[in-house]
Amino acid sequence: MAGFDIGIVIVSYNVRHFLEQCLHSIGKSSTSGLNIEVWVVDNASVDGTVQYIADRFPDVNIISNTENVGFSRANNQAINRMQSKYVLLLNPDTVLEETTLQLCYDFMEAKPQTGAVGVRMIDGSGKFLPESKRKIPDIWNSFCKLSYLSDLFPSSKVFSGYNLGYLPEDQTAQVEVLCGAFMFIRAEALKMTGLLDEQFFMYGEDIDLSYRILKAGYEIWYYPQSSIIHYKGESTKKSSLSYVKTFYGAMHIYVNKHYGKGKGRIFAWIINAAITMRAMVSAAGRVLAFLIFPMIDAVLIWFSLLAMKSFWAEWYFKDTSYYDEGNIHSILPIYAGIWVLSLWIGGHYDKTSSWRHSFTSFLVGTVFILMGYALLPESMRSSRAIILLGAIAGMVVVSLTSLLRAWLRNDHNNSSGNQSIAVVGSRQNAEKLALIVHKLKPESEIYNIAPGSSTGDVWFTNL
Repeated sequence: MAGFDIGIVIVSYNVRHFLEQCLHSIGKSSTSGLNIEVWVVDNASVDGTVQYIADRFPDVNIISNTENVGFSRANNQAINRMQSKYVLLLNPDTVLEETTLQLCYDFMEAKPQTGAVGVRMIDGSGKFLPESKRKIPDIWNSFCKLSYLSDLFPSSKVFSGYNLGYLPEDQTAQVEVLCGAFMFIRAEALKMTGLLDEQFFMYGEDIDLSYRILKAGYEIWYYPQSSIIHYKGESTKKSSLSYVKTFYGAMHIYVNKHYGKGKGRIFAWIINAAITMRAMVSAAGRVLAFLIFPMIDAVLIWFSLLAMKSFWAEWYFKDTSYYDEGNIHSILPIYAGIWVLSLWIGGHYDKTSSWRHSFTSFLVGTVFILMGYALLPESMRSSRAIILLGAIAGMVVVSLTSLLRAWLRNDHNNSSGNQSIAVVGSRQNAEKLALIVHKLKPESEIYNIAPGSSTGDVWFTNL
């Protein structure tokens, strides 16, 4: 007979501060006399997780591994020692609502044919995570996911089958696959299906377990009446090539296990094509991200030089066509390139760049251009005035693009002190999110906004 109502297992690897928040949210859960046991399995973290958690949470059972044994095996270590009616697989980078455990327990009690239930997950910014509800992967829905068709048509039954994009995120429904970040499982179902398959080191084990629960005759439900925060959801990692390799390697194991060699070979081809495609996209994205602002600066500085050339020709020489003959049009792009190269060498495009370093770098570039100008033959010289005017205009351009770059990187939000946070949405969902945010940032001012509320309602604000 089960000694506990709910047994929670959390596998940790170098995320002690996330884990601490997760355990605090469990401790603050509102449960009506439910007996809960919590197990943390640490996969050889080097951040002092074991001692840190042992000192602060003496009631938590800790298993300390001497090596990283993977997600599946680590979960099994704890499950084998549990004596609970229900088992919750929970990621350390999650935060529960106060009612999450009670709601899931009541749901399972009311539906004895349910083998597992999952909840609505959002990331740290409040965005819904589509992996909260999924379908068993097949050739078509996997192809749509890999080829981004599911992203292009997120609500289509044809193209968005993998993440059930056509199913509203607030609708309770039977699904086929839950996310391993939060799987509330009936212990009896685990006895019938067996524990997590340890072939899956990371990723894919939740799909495999969900499939086996369904084959055992149980139902799987998505229950969005409760929401949790999952900071490092799939959407925050999927651009990483290492993630792509690990995830689709796990998918390869899954398909070979459940679909046979024929479909397994087709799936393997799709996986390899996906890894190659994602690698190319990732590499192109990194190159573009590295070059985009230097290229913008070079083009804008070049245009500024052209403007200064026209201005100086008309104002000083009273002849707008003064510079039309000669090679000035081939010299100006070189000036722009030298300035941008000087800025790059001086670290202007680094995240930690300062205005002083940027100004110094631009000044060095200007001096270098003037020195080169002095060595040019008379036929190739344009005007020192254009260089100096271009330097002034170029500094203005670089200052403006620096402000744009800082804004895009959200550097303007990195100030310390209290923050004002607006929670916008339907009253029910916004109220839940506001409670979670208040736990994480108790010093912040939280403004709740519900569209359509009256001016006399506490949910009304004119922000």
